[in-house]
Amino acid sequence: MTTSIRMRLTEQDLTAAMRVHFMNAIRRPSPWLFWSIVVLAFFSLMGLILPPDPDASGAWFSVRRLPLLLLAVVVGAQILAYFVTIPLAARRTFAQQKNLGGENEMSWDATRIVSRGPHGVSDFAWGDYCAWLERDGMVLLYQSDQLFQIAPARAFPSEAERREMIERLQEPGVPRARTRAKRAPAKPA
Repeated sequence: MTTSIRMRLTEQDLTAAMRVHFMNAIRRPSPWLFWSIVVLAFFSLMGLILPPDPDASGAWFSVRRLPLLLLAVVVGAQILAYFVTIPLAARRTFAQQKNLGGENEMSWDATRIVSRGPHGVSDFAWGDYCAWLERDGMVLLYQSDQLFQIAPARAFPSEAERREMIERLQEPGVPRARTRAKRAPAKPA
């Protein structure tokens, strides 16, 4: 049996999908970034707890406050990216990438998912995806770590169709994106 959904993606859909992707990426930072932030936080705390340097009295900036400043810059950059950079990038991408506009259809059966739009057709076996992610009203189907197809939850006529798509992805062992776990062996037919 074939199931299908129709959708017209908007700039807001692309912004939401890019934000979901971004939040997924920062929720699983690389170990060197995680430990760098931990070390910065530790030295920031030490800079606030230790008594002031008598040689730097009256100075606004002292070396011991440098880790706190760096930590603020790192956290501030993430906030700036979420609220400013991502919406600007989504607006620009939506204007440039013509296959995002117009009516699109995704249809699937037990073995494949086919996407049709005004600018072409894509046809993938479920096992061709490397990951999937469902969060904040978006379903992202990852073809690589950075390339994904978007299916807004509003495009699904019911919860059952959305669940069916996720189950089809899980059958060949496609992992949920936030875990980046290795694929489980495919279930026998």
